[in-house]
Amino acid sequence: MKTEPLLHARPSQLTPRVLIGGVGYRWMRDRSIGLVASDELMRQEWPAHVEVADLGFGAIYVTQDLAHAESPPYARLVLLAGVARVARGRIYRSSWSGDVPDAEELQG
Repeated sequence: MKTEPLLHARPSQLTPRVLIGGVGYRWMRDRSIGLVASDELMRQEWPAHVEVADLGFGAIYVTQDLAHAESPPYARLVLLAGVARVARGRIYRSSWSGDVPDAEELQG
């Protein structure tokens, strides 16, 4: 009895693509921590399905880059950035709930 594989996809097609991006203005002291982090992460070895990039500060450019990303698109997007908070020296994690904000909440 001859058996056939159920999936004929390459392993790279089965693994979801991940983009880790540092966001911020370079040379702006602690506000560029996302870029400092992505610089350090780029020096490390990552699996083929993980990409680390300096996304800079241009939200429009980043959106265009993501829209024109290779197929398949990214399944996960991790953004690293510095924001003003009450307590310094702490790391916060936020997850998108999937809710679309009201038009008044969006920045233009």
